[in-house]
Amino acid sequence: MIFVAAAGLFYLGAAESSVAEEGAQIILQKEELPQGAEEKTKQETKEEVLQQTQELIYVHICGAVNAPGVYQLPAGSRIADAVFYAGDFSPDAAKDYLNLAKPVLDGEKIYVPNKEEAEQIFLEKSLIGLLESEGDLPGEKSESGGLVNLNTAGVDELMTLPGIGRAKADAILSYRREHSFSSCEELMQVPGIKQSVYEKIRDNITVGN
Repeated sequence: MIFVAAAGLFYLGAAESSVAEEGAQIILQKEELPQGAEEKTKQETKEEVLQQTQELIYVHICGAVNAPGVYQLPAGSRIADAVFYAGDFSPDAAKDYLNLAKPVLDGEKIYVPNKEEAEQIFLEKSLIGLLESEGDLPGEKSESGGLVNLNTAGVDELMTLPGIGRAKADAILSYRREHSFSSCEELMQVPGIKQSVYEKIRDNITVGN
């Protein structure tokens, strides 16, 4: 009887030891990663961090390009990059009108004129330069004094002003849809029109009577 009890105790002890070893083996199997898995996990984490930290901007490019629209570009991109994203220039584009090396800003609108538009803009700017070189005073130029009326001028007329390109002209029209200009100084309320720009054109603008 004593022999049987001792044998039973020995059997239980061996079984418990076997279970413990098997449990330890299972734990080790769970903790061990396949070869290369840890390195792969680190690489994936690095790529995710890079994607999250990369700064992106949105640019609206329109006019004489094959696929006008709003595009997401890496910060620091140039106008040339925006043109590339928009499917390159259309056949009638005035390719040399814009400075393709100029950096673009978040939220900027880039208008690529066609050849006819660029020629018209050039002629208008040349005419203004000719009048100024002849010493004509702003008040002696026409019925409106040769001044650009901020409350009635269209995009092309606004773009004849020094320092006013397509983007600023569009911003002026957008502001004007909600606010009528009561003074020339109010132009500095338009996004993108700073005092330095205003000082260049103050003698060439009016708000009418």
